[in-house]
Amino acid sequence: MEVLKNYYSVVQEIKALELRKKSLRAKIITHMENEDINNMSNESFVAKQSERVRIEYDTEQIEHILLSQGFKPDVFMKNIIDLEKVGNLVAEGVLDESLLLEASSLKKYTTLTVRELNDEWN
Repeated sequence: MEVLKNYYSVVQEIKALELRKKSLRAKIITHMENEDINNMSNESFVAKQSERVRIEYDTEQIEHILLSQGFKPDVFMKNIIDLEKVGNLVAEGVLDESLLLEASSLKKYTTLTVRELNDEWN
């Protein structure tokens, strides 16, 4: 069927475009870091870069901590650790948040937004 061939072709094009986008993004961010700037523009486009921090959790370590504190798996798990349920345990005061600190780490990541100059920044 021709539609399968066309679909496969589009998927391959998307993969190639995503790789190109990733490469261009890296070049823009490297340039901005080398120039020590967070914004840059030309006559048509403007780019903004920002650093963000997110907390990542080692769910196996959290599971071990909760089990060692006497919590039954159904209190904090579905098929895997349910971080929302763990957060509820902390909010309810039945779990000390400090116990979870050893199972968490901060991860920095960079966001990059490029828009045409006539677009409004949201």
